[in-house]
Amino acid sequence: MWQWALLLAVFAILQTGCAEFHVVANGFQHRDRQLPAQATYAILPVKGQDSDLEFQDYARMVEMKLGERGYRRADLSLADMAIFIAYGINSAGVRNYAYSLPIYGTNNFSGSSFGSGGMTTFSGTTSGVVGSQTVSGSVREYTRILIVDVVDLAHYKTTSQVITLWKGDITSTGSSSDLRLVMPMLVEAGFRHFGENTKKGVRHVYSELDPEIEKLRDGK
Repeated sequence: MWQWALLLAVFAILQTGCAEFHVVANGFQHRDRQLPAQATYAILPVKGQDSDLEFQDYARMVEMKLGERGYRRADLSLADMAIFIAYGINSAGVRNYAYSLPIYGTNNFSGSSFGSGGMTTFSGTTSGVVGSQTVSGSVREYTRILIVDVVDLAHYKTTSQVITLWKGDITSTGSSSDLRLVMPMLVEAGFRHFGENTKKGVRHVYSELDPEIEKLRDGK
């Protein structure tokens, strides 16, 4: 019956856990300075990730989002902004889950009634829910992290003072330990609020098949 088929479909989604990625983006804007419009930039790694091949892939995604906003990449000696990106993943622990599924089957019934003609007995069967089954388990969860710092490079060149114009702190927690899989979602969520002070974490939900995610992943 259709109810049972629907429950099986839901069960399959719960088991795979691949339908959605939940991302939280926090944006912090300098109180007195705004991001310059259509400025030039250089993307730089933090110490320890400068020789990481992953950095090149993630920097490409950041460059795509900056290009959509009119920013232009330049040599470090000529750039107006230095954009540092840091990333990582750690284990957030184990999450336990449990839910109940109905068991469909046949119920037998019987009874009797009294009327003018005397006692009448009856019996039969009905189809429906005859019980329930509890499904439980546990899944290890990971926190995936992207941090984007935008530094006023033009100001630093003249004063040697580091001023951060904007900082993005983007995280996602889930069962996947594949940072490359989740990075397009982190970048997309962060740049939804580029240059903004979000005042709180803003939640976004993505799937691998979202057009903007495919574009970042495939570089097209």
